[in-house]
Amino acid sequence: MRCFHLLLVLSATLLTGRGDRLWSADVEVVTGGLMASEGGDWKPESSPLTAPFGVAFDRANTMWIVEREGGRVHALSADGVLRQAGGDGSRSYRGDGGPLQQA
Repeated sequence: MRCFHLLLVLSATLLTGRGDRLWSADVEVVTGGLMASEGGDWKPESSPLTAPFGVAFDRANTMWIVEREGGRVHALSADGVLRQAGGDGSRSYRGDGGPLQQA
Protein backbone atom coordinates (compact mmCIF):
# COMPACT_ATOMS: atom_id res chain seq x y z
CA MET A 1 0.00 0.00 0.00
CA ARG A 2 1.08 3.57 -0.64
CA CYS A 3 0.36 5.66 2.46
CA PHE A 4 -0.34 9.36 2.59
CA HIS A 5 -1.17 11.49 5.61
CA LEU A 6 -2.97 14.38 3.97
CA LEU A 7 -6.57 14.72 2.84
CA LEU A 8 -7.63 18.11 1.50
CA VAL A 9 -11.14 19.49 1.55
CA LEU A 10 -10.77 22.29 -0.99
CA SER A 11 -9.91 22.45 -4.65
CA ALA A 12 -6.69 24.41 -4.79
CA THR A 13 -3.02 24.40 -5.59
CA LEU A 14 -0.95 22.84 -2.85
CA LEU A 15 2.54 24.11 -2.12
CA THR A 16 4.68 22.16 0.30
CA GLY A 17 8.35 22.11 1.06
CA ARG A 18 10.96 20.06 2.81
CA GLY A 19 14.61 20.92 3.08
CA ASP A 20 15.68 22.62 -0.14
CA ARG A 21 12.75 21.41 -2.28
CA LEU A 22 9.33 22.88 -3.06
CA TRP A 23 6.50 20.91 -4.65
CA SER A 24 3.32 22.16 -6.30
CA ALA A 25 0.26 20.10 -7.20
CA ASP A 26 -3.35 20.72 -8.18
CA VAL A 27 -5.68 19.02 -5.71
CA GLU A 28 -9.43 18.50 -5.50
CA VAL A 29 -11.99 17.12 -3.08
CA VAL A 30 -12.59 13.42 -3.56
CA THR A 31 -14.69 12.87 -0.47
CA GLY A 32 -15.77 14.73 2.64
CA GLY A 33 -18.37 17.23 3.70
CA LEU A 34 -19.10 19.61 6.55
CA MET A 35 -21.05 17.27 8.85
CA ALA A 36 -19.69 14.73 11.33
CA SER A 37 -19.81 11.09 10.29
CA GLU A 38 -22.46 8.82 11.74
CA GLY A 39 -21.37 5.73 9.82
CA GLY A 40 -22.99 3.98 6.89
CA ASP A 41 -22.38 4.26 3.17
CA TRP A 42 -22.36 7.61 1.38
CA LYS A 43 -21.88 9.27 -1.98
CA PRO A 44 -18.22 10.34 -1.92
CA GLU A 45 -18.86 13.99 -2.72
CA SER A 46 -21.25 14.44 0.21
CA SER A 47 -19.85 12.04 2.79
CA PRO A 48 -19.40 13.38 6.29
CA LEU A 49 -15.91 12.50 7.53
CA THR A 50 -14.63 13.45 10.97
CA ALA A 51 -10.97 14.51 10.87
CA PRO A 52 -9.81 12.26 8.01
CA PHE A 53 -6.18 11.49 8.74
CA GLY A 54 -4.65 8.41 7.15
CA VAL A 55 -5.05 7.65 3.45
CA ALA A 56 -3.73 4.59 1.60
CA PHE A 57 -4.36 2.90 -1.76
CA ASP A 58 -4.44 -0.84 -2.39
CA ARG A 59 -3.71 -2.72 -5.61
CA ALA A 60 -7.35 -2.40 -6.74
CA ASN A 61 -7.02 1.43 -6.45
CA THR A 62 -9.36 1.49 -3.47
CA MET A 63 -8.69 4.53 -1.30
CA TRP A 64 -8.73 3.63 2.41
CA ILE A 65 -9.48 6.58 4.71
CA VAL A 66 -9.02 6.60 8.48
CA GLU A 67 -11.07 9.04 10.58
CA ARG A 68 -8.96 10.09 13.55
CA GLU A 69 -11.87 11.65 15.44
CA GLY A 70 -14.64 9.50 13.94
CA GLY A 71 -13.26 6.10 14.92
CA ARG A 72 -13.98 4.58 11.52
CA VAL A 73 -12.26 3.29 8.38
CA HIS A 74 -13.84 3.96 4.97
CA ALA A 75 -13.11 2.45 1.56
CA LEU A 76 -13.61 4.51 -1.61
CA SER A 77 -13.55 2.10 -4.56
CA ALA A 78 -12.23 3.02 -7.99
CA ASP A 79 -15.83 3.10 -9.31
CA GLY A 80 -16.79 5.80 -6.79
CA VAL A 81 -18.56 3.81 -4.06
CA LEU A 82 -17.72 4.93 -0.51
CA ARG A 83 -18.52 2.43 2.24
CA GLN A 84 -17.78 2.17 5.91
CA ALA A 85 -15.32 -0.70 6.24
CA GLY A 86 -14.78 -0.78 9.98
CA GLY A 87 -15.21 0.93 13.31
CA ASP A 88 -18.30 1.97 15.19
CA GLY A 89 -17.48 5.58 15.97
CA SER A 90 -15.99 4.92 19.39
CA ARG A 91 -12.44 6.05 19.92
CA SER A 92 -11.31 3.11 22.04
CA TYR A 93 -8.47 0.73 21.25
CA ARG A 94 -9.48 -2.83 20.42
CA GLY A 95 -6.38 -4.17 18.69
CA ASP A 96 -7.16 -7.82 19.24
CA GLY A 97 -6.22 -9.04 15.77
CA GLY A 98 -9.85 -9.57 14.76
CA PRO A 99 -11.55 -8.59 11.48
CA LEU A 100 -11.73 -4.92 10.48
CA GLN A 101 -15.54 -5.03 10.43
CA GLN A 102 -15.56 -5.86 14.16
CA ALA A 103 -12.99 -3.24 15.15
